[in-house]
Parts: sequence; structure tokens; C-alpha cells
Amino acid sequence: MAPWNSFAPLAGVLVTALLAAGCRDFVAPERDRPDLSAFSVGDGTAAVTGVGAIGQSLALPTMNRQEFDFDVPGTTGARFFFRDYSVVRTSPSLLGSMTVDPADGATGITSFAQTSARCITFGGIGRVDTGDLFAFSVMACDNGSPGAGLDFLSMSVPDINYDKANKLTDGEITTSGLTKGDVRVTTVSTGSDLDPDGYTLTLDNAMSQAIGPNGTVEFSALAERTYTIELGGLAANCTATGTNPQTVTVVAGSVASTTFDVTCSATTPGGTRVTGRGVIGDGPALPKMDRFELDFDVTSDLSGRVLLTDYRIIRGDGEVAQMTVDPATDPATSITSFTRTSPACVSFGGIGRLNDGGSLYAFFIDACDNASPGAGADTFSINLPDRPYSKSGTLTEGDIAISTF
Repeated sequence: MAPWNSFAPLAGVLVTALLAAGCRDFVAPERDRPDLSAFSVGDGTAAVTGVGAIGQSLALPTMNRQEFDFDVPGTTGARFFFRDYSVVRTSPSLLGSMTVDPADGATGITSFAQTSARCITFGGIGRVDTGDLFAFSVMACDNGSPGAGLDFLSMSVPDINYDKANKLTDGEITTSGLTKGDVRVTTVSTGSDLDPDGYTLTLDNAMSQAIGPNGTVEFSALAERTYTIELGGLAANCTATGTNPQTVTVVAGSVASTTFDVTCSATTPGGTRVTGRGVIGDGPALPKMDRFELDFDVTSDLSGRVLLTDYRIIRGDGEVAQMTVDPATDPATSITSFTRTSPACVSFGGIGRLNDGGSLYAFFIDACDNASPGAGADTFSINLPDRPYSKSGTLTEGDIAISTF
């Protein structure tokens, strides 16, 4: 037997045209036929359907394209079909595929669960086009409509180390009858000397998660009702400025959101200043080149300026991407947090303006003064979680310096 994701040589011209690699045939593990009636699935309310594809758009042999067509209720009578164009063989069919069909009593769905407000996970025993039976699992997420570019599908067959996962390039996934929802919690910390260990979120005094000073976490697949969330683990110099604990109401199929605001004060006398001017990357200062320029001067009293330029990103008007922070000329931008995280490193954050039409985004920067001059030693990273965008690296030119005042 040959596992369904192994390549077998094609006949005639296709051998040369499509496959340069040889055959990887080996014997598949023996599998007893399962007693599908022994497995429990969903509660009979939720269901998920999907027709579409992930991967490349061309439906041609050897292309990295996976097509699916399924209708899986949380009870019985499910059907499932999955085809992978990158799995090519000579017989009994051209492309590798897996099928679950009520007419084939050896196949079936053996597990079904709503794992978040938008996702359902199901698994079972499927028959590969070679005739072999394998256990598989699928996660299908209905993130919006139309599904292309939004919905998500993952397919795993553990016994043969097969995994595919991606956003849909074609089609749609649709969930119905959902009974659970999620809670998304965000922390926004401002001030100096933010708590480096972060905080703890506790849901109904029973379920806890760690969260950073400026972070987001989710409690998933919660039953419909009202919950209490408490923010704890704050350092002595940090205070939650709003209501704590908070209450949130979960609605099936939806994500309830809440935010905790935290203010921290300096723990040491005096102030800290971090300056940086330099480059990450080795490209010239031309559009689309691998070059990131930084120029900033920020202090622990939450004053300062930032100018960052990423030559890899080109705006619609042809300009390279920039972010600026300069409260003196643009009061909507600001430095909102500053922490000395180690003798050599500083973290600071704020609100910056992008040159993409003037949008404002929260940003977080880590800058480390590891040597002087800094080229080859100093490090810099920036994250815009709501964009999303990130860049990090070691300076190839310039210097980052930390001083006290």
C-alpha cells in the first residue's frame, strides 16, 4: 500500500513534465475497521458546510492546491471530500483524495466540537483513493462572507504526517446552529516602568490566562451567559484605572470584547533617554529594497519623536512607507509608555501616524544598546499589532544609545 500523500511516477510524457522526483512507496500501517457507532459527535445543533479551495488557484497536477466539499452536521449522515493536486499518482486515480461517505460504512465522522465562536473541529475515518483507511481531523472557520481570504481550513492525517492549512483562495465555509461564543480581552498600559511580567486574567474565579502589559487574549468556546473577568497580578506601581473586575455577556457565534486600562508610575528617581539612528538591512535607499531606517529620541517622561522608514513597502502614491511620532507638530501622535527592561534595553510604545492617508496605529518598540558603535550589535524591533506589521533585526549602520538624566 502507498500512503495517499506519497508520489508515484506518472506514465509517458508526464513523468518528465511533472515529476522529477522518484517514487516514495512504502507500506501503510494496518488499520482495523472502526466501530463508528461507539463514537460521540456533536449535540445535534451545530453544523458546518464548505466548498472551496486553499493554496494556488490553478487546478493542475503538482500544483499546491487543495479542494474540499463537505457537509458535516453534529449528528450523523456527514459527507466529506478532500483532494490534493500536489499528490500525483498513476492509479487508481490521478490525484490523491480522501472521502467520507454514508454509503461507505467503514468511513464516518467520529468527533465534532465547536472550538471557538467561528470555528468547528471535526474528525473521523476517511478512505483514501488507494482504498486505505486513515484517521483525519479538520478545523473549519467561518470568518466572514465571502470566504475567500477570510475563512480558514486545516486538514491533518497524523499517521502519514500530512498537514495542510491556509485561508481560502476560493469558496466559502458556513457554520450554523452555534451554541458557544468567545471573550476577547485587551490590556492597554501607559506610563513608565510597565510591569515586565504582565498580568493575570481570571474568568469566573475558575479559568486564568497570562496577558502582557499591552496584549490580547481570548477565552474560547464559552456557553451563552454573563461572565466576570478580573485583572490581577499588577506590580505595586501599576493600577487598573477602570472597573475591575468587569462583566461581559457571551452570545453564541460572536466575540465579546472588553479592555482593561492600566497606568504605571516610575519606580526609580531620575530619567532614562534612548536615542537611535541607523539602518537594518543592506539595500540602498531605493523603493522595494531591503532597507529599514530608524531615527528616534524618546525619554521616560513620555516625550520624544520617532521616524521610521521601510523601503520594502510602497504606498499607492509611490512613496515608501513611513511612521512618524512628533507630538509637537502632530498632537494625535504620542509616546504613552516607557520601560527600562534591562541595563541594555528599553521598551516604549505609543501612537504613530502612517503615510498611507494619515491613519493612526498603536506601536511597540524594543531597542537594545549592546555596543558602541552599534552596527552588528545593537538590536531594534517594532510591532503594530492592529495593522498587523512587525520588523526586527540588528543594526547594519548607526547606533542606539541609552543614557540617564
